Amino acid sequence: MNVIEAIKNRRSINFFDKTKEVKKWLISDLIELAALSPSSYNLQPWEIIAVENPKRKSVLKKCAFNQPKAEEASVIFIIIANPGAVEQNPAFGCIHDVSTTRTHGFPWLSARVTSAV
Repeated sequence: MNVIEAIKNRRSINFFDKTKEVKKWLISDLIELAALSPSSYNLQPWEIIAVENPKRKSVLKKCAFNQPKAEEASVIFIIIANPGAVEQNPAFGCIHDVSTTRTHGFPWLSARVTSAV
């Protein structure tokens, strides 16, 4: 399948098999592959959070209009963009302030953030 076919034929998955588990090594590999995605100035201005904890997925379900798939999926990836990445990067003569990382009201997220840079 080529890229155009994949884009035209893609579908959203609405139901997940709760008995299936995504292996830790695959989660790590997916995050590492995301780090290879091109971006302006090669900054990769995003952070990726992998949520596997059932209690945390329950909180996310509430944020997702109570969609069951938020709890049914083995892992949920949250991708947070950093629109201020250029200004925060020391290579561009700016001061990097890590206190600008936001967890949007979920302090437990910061413990799960894996930087894609």
